[in-house]
Amino acid sequence: MIDIGLYLAFVLAVSLLMITPGPNMILIIGQSLSHGFSAGLLTVVGATIAQLLQIIVVTLGLGWVVQQAPLVFEAIRYGGAAYLLYLGITALLKKQSIQKPALSGSRHFAGGFLVGLSNPKTLIFLAALFPQFMTTSLPAEPQLTILAVTYLALAFCIDSVMALASASARSLAEDGQTAHILQKISGVVLIAAATMLLAFT
Repeated sequence: MIDIGLYLAFVLAVSLLMITPGPNMILIIGQSLSHGFSAGLLTVVGATIAQLLQIIVVTLGLGWVVQQAPLVFEAIRYGGAAYLLYLGITALLKKQSIQKPALSGSRHFAGGFLVGLSNPKTLIFLAALFPQFMTTSLPAEPQLTILAVTYLALAFCIDSVMALASASARSLAEDGQTAHILQKISGVVLIAAATMLLAFT
């Protein structure tokens, strides 16, 4: 169904790409630092579902929509960047508090989903990535399915590990001052993610 050599190369390439910081990962780290592992994991789920939708668009051959409706996708991108800026500024301005009001799980999920969709260039990237690891000597559909499932599984696992690591760092903050510092760090990285998203052209 798929060339093993190409498949292993795909796994290695995607794994290396996944550990490169981008808006999704920075949002996950920021949310995990601020609100813990559950918040980070919900953000991961939202981002993964957004990537699933992008892969469906690619497999249906609708990547041309990015070219045909640039204003729509630019609006999505700016919306995601605005959300990241909001989260970052809120974290920076929030005063030190022993008990922080918890955000609802749906907000963490929605944040991951929105930011996951906010870089429509991902559609073009995925459309260019998958064919590099497919061979014409085998049916395209099984290969594409395996690559897509593998991509999503790697994305979910790697992002979840980052969420767990970030939440673990947060759990070490036993005193309010350290937690406050981590909150400020979270704000900075979220603003950095917004900047990165706006820089993608």
